[in-house]
Amino acid sequence: MPFPDARFDVVVSCLAVHHLPAAARGTALREMFRVLRPGGRLLIVELRPPANRLAARLAGVVAGHALRPSMPDLLAELVPAAGFRVEGTGELRPLLHYILAVR
Repeated sequence: MPFPDARFDVVVSCLAVHHLPAAARGTALREMFRVLRPGGRLLIVELRPPANRLAARLAGVVAGHALRPSMPDLLAELVPAAGFRVEGTGELRPLLHYILAVR
């Protein structure tokens, strides 16, 4: 990102990470970490697989790669690997998952 280190207090990503190529996701999270000030907060909202098996199967067909592996599982690995401390996660109905983290 074309911003200096430790420039922002908050970074928000809403339904964007799943659009990135798998190989670029870790780099994107590290850049989010880089531009946040110490103590800065990260909020990511992403797709999550539906709880209903039939709906999950249909969503997988429609969304293709976006739900495989599930974004909650992927973010649970990527966010700490980028240096963040996860403070909370949860579900937003009907198909969203959030993760709140701190630099």
